[in-house]
Amino acid sequence: MSGGSSSKSQKEMARSIVQKLRMAGVRLVALDWDRTIITVHTKGCWEDGPSKLAKHVRPCFKYFIAACLDSSLHLCVVTFSSQSPLIKDTLKIAIPHSDTSAIIIRGNTKDWARIQGVPILGKQQHIASAIREVTSKRHQVIQPAEVLLMDDDTENLKIAETFGHRAFFVRDDMAMEHFKDCVAAEHLPNNTKTDKN
Repeated sequence: MSGGSSSKSQKEMARSIVQKLRMAGVRLVALDWDRTIITVHTKGCWEDGPSKLAKHVRPCFKYFIAACLDSSLHLCVVTFSSQSPLIKDTLKIAIPHSDTSAIIIRGNTKDWARIQGVPILGKQQHIASAIREVTSKRHQVIQPAEVLLMDDDTENLKIAETFGHRAFFVRDDMAMEHFKDCVAAEHLPNNTKTDKN
């Protein structure tokens, strides 16, 4: 298969997955950063710039994010990293033909207000803040069950589930075909298993 045909196939698969997520009731996709969108863990101190970091963005997430941005799904990055500007620039470089400025980024920074009444557990503050932005700026109300968190940390996923969110484990060898696991069942599975077999 040629590179062009492979790219087209990946794009079509990503669009199909996004359509099925929407049909399953997902409206906000929350993506972890380190070892999820990117293959490495920056530990919040990446110093080699966005161009080099963009090379570590998983190809499957390039297609998936682009497909999300082309749809009605809301998209946010939820991370413990404090390098939000770096994340923004990296996504812009890695996915140049999409408007990545539409992605809400919530890192461990002081540029967004913490949400009263939401425990500081896992990614819950980050997700709650993203939901608030969708409500206040895009005038859409997101319910807990309409949120899907994709993360490589099973603890974050288990916490998300206790708050009524859907959760999907991102494996080390994550590829486009693994996204099908999100939509294989009639309802999205709360797939926090770490088995990579």
